[in-house]
Amino acid sequence: MRLKIAHQFFLALLLSTGSTLAIMALLAQWSIGRGFLSYINQVESERLGALTVRLQNEYARRGQWVWLRDHPRTWQWLLRQDVSSYDRESRLPPPLFPGPGMSHHQPPPPRPAPPPPPADLLSFGSRLTLLDTDGQPVMGRVAISDDSLIRKPLIVKGQTVGWLTLKPLRQIIHHRELDFLRQQLHTFLLIAAALLAGAALLALLLAQQLTRPLCELAGLVKNLASGDYQTHVNLDGKDEIAELGRDINTLAHTLADNQQARQRWIADISHELRTPLTIVRGELEALEDGIRPFDRAGLESLQSEIDRLSKLVEDLHELSLSDLGALSYHRCLLDLGGVLTQAIDTFAIRAQRHGLTLTPVQRILPELPVNGDRERLLQLFSNLLENSVRYTDAGGRIEVTTHVADHTISVFVDDSAPGVALEECPRLFERLYRVDTSRSRARMYTIDGIAVMRSLYRVDAFRSRARGGSGLGLAICQSIVIAHEGTITAQPSAFGGLRISIRLPRHVSN
Repeated sequence: MRLKIAHQFFLALLLSTGSTLAIMALLAQWSIGRGFLSYINQVESERLGALTVRLQNEYARRGQWVWLRDHPRTWQWLLRQDVSSYDRESRLPPPLFPGPGMSHHQPPPPRPAPPPPPADLLSFGSRLTLLDTDGQPVMGRVAISDDSLIRKPLIVKGQTVGWLTLKPLRQIIHHRELDFLRQQLHTFLLIAAALLAGAALLALLLAQQLTRPLCELAGLVKNLASGDYQTHVNLDGKDEIAELGRDINTLAHTLADNQQARQRWIADISHELRTPLTIVRGELEALEDGIRPFDRAGLESLQSEIDRLSKLVEDLHELSLSDLGALSYHRCLLDLGGVLTQAIDTFAIRAQRHGLTLTPVQRILPELPVNGDRERLLQLFSNLLENSVRYTDAGGRIEVTTHVADHTISVFVDDSAPGVALEECPRLFERLYRVDTSRSRARMYTIDGIAVMRSLYRVDAFRSRARGGSGLGLAICQSIVIAHEGTITAQPSAFGGLRISIRLPRHVSN
């Protein structure tokens, strides 16, 4: 049978409390027994001292132990006397053998009969022994060689005339004392039972209180496992369970966002692949039907769409390798300025053909040491310049500048209109994301102290299908920068277009 966690918690608390009470009961019984026995021995020790005084007084009067030796009745009478009510002037009963100066025919003086003495419940008399000066027993049958005996010397006029010994009580055997101990144990067991019942009720309440949020979390996790990412739990508090609930809520939000991104990604991929395929199929059907002549222009159109499709597939493959961590990087110490110069030289003619002004190579700072992959960095800057050349309006400008700090090298790529809304900039690095630009409205921005008026577009401005972009270039750039332990951001440019800022770790030689 599988126990729920609430039942396990309840049983754990109940067993721990019950075990504690049982141990306390055993210890209490042992402690009460030991304490009670110690109390009895202490009382008997005081009684022994009083008896010692009486024997010393009687010996001082009689000068010998003959009056007591072999006279058990006199010994028993001494033992039955109440120590607390002992009267020093009271006289002992006459011995069977008279002492010096006494006649056998002299009758004893009359005296009232004493009240019946209490019974010797603890066998006090049987554990007493009276020894003479030679160590021989006068009364009693306890072995004198026992080391546990309590010995009281009998001193008369500065001389030891005997010894009074008592064997301590080792255990309680009388029914009255045992009944007392049983009553104490019974009372403690009743108290323990009441405490155990209270502990059981408290354990039940605690188990329900602590396991209720766990049950809610278990239900939430079960919903997440089944694909329902919209359910959440509301747990108040600052303990670990509440923190776990907030973390699971965050996980649910993340899974929901990832699901939406995956669905959007699949839809975008399908659309991006379908567009060139539809164009190719349409042109092939036009050629087959004779609507369009089979000439060089038709072949070039087909080749253009196939190249676009191949580029899209290649970019998708490269991003997949980057996600899997399988994109190879061969890092070495290199001059980032040389890589930038090579990329700018490559795009200088294309920029001029599109009527754009590209930054002269002289604007690039020399000696920009970084530890990176030359081919990947060249791909990074080529993609950025490709975007700027492709999407910047004719007559515009593209400027590449660098800045060196103590531990970083910054590269800025600025272009002119059209621009991108500030709220759209963080999403430019999402895969297949395009800025919508159908309606334009003016907005004033202040960048680096310069007031810039630019238009906000809502249909295909920055990454326009009409301009041939795949929508994956900046996503690839981001993966390359991250692989080089750098950062890449986008923001409006002072020229009315877009600024891409890249910061890479600078190599500092020892």
